[in-house]
Amino acid sequence: MKKLFFVLMLSLSLSLFSLIAKADYLKATYGLSSLGSDMSKKGGSATIDQDDSGFMINAGKTIWSGLGVEAMYYDLGESSIKGSVGDKITLDDATYVFTTAGTVSNETSGYGLGIFATTGNAEGLLSFSGTIRLGLHNWDRSGSTSLMYESSKAFDTRFYNDGVDMYYGIEVNAGLTDSLALNVSYDAMGFADEGSLGDSGSLASIGLLFNF
Repeated sequence: MKKLFFVLMLSLSLSLFSLIAKADYLKATYGLSSLGSDMSKKGGSATIDQDDSGFMINAGKTIWSGLGVEAMYYDLGESSIKGSVGDKITLDDATYVFTTAGTVSNETSGYGLGIFATTGNAEGLLSFSGTIRLGLHNWDRSGSTSLMYESSKAFDTRFYNDGVDMYYGIEVNAGLTDSLALNVSYDAMGFADEGSLGDSGSLASIGLLFNF
């Protein structure tokens, strides 16, 4: 699936620049992000924080009767684990112990290509539209740590990783002017790849939609 995605990205790279240049709209939103996980505290005073703030940027082109293609980039912020010496956590059925007090964190971001369907027209005051989207995204969780024992490499492959999966989203737009609308969106990203930290993430956000 990953190879298929990268082949698709390569074959559409030139058309993607053209899409952004000729886009019907550009959307930028900011809001609350969350990362789902099977990670849990097993002992001690460790704390797990998987909620943060994030943003998303979308550019799309309508092809026919409300249907079109879209490119997007997102950043879901930071996920972290804070612990003292001896604190234990479980992740993917393995147990890890803090050998040094501190915080382990990663940052999740990604980009994707997909299709969308829109109904209504948010071009003008008190006009409304709704959109659903579906596509593939490539994510990356970056970071490093030396705070865990039981093979830090094994922990790293679970807590820091990348992969390809599906995403979907839904949004409502309320027109402010002929070219500007208030946007409220909810987007969910799958992270179901081998060794990944959990299987989903989400972003509930608000922002602006610019119609060209």
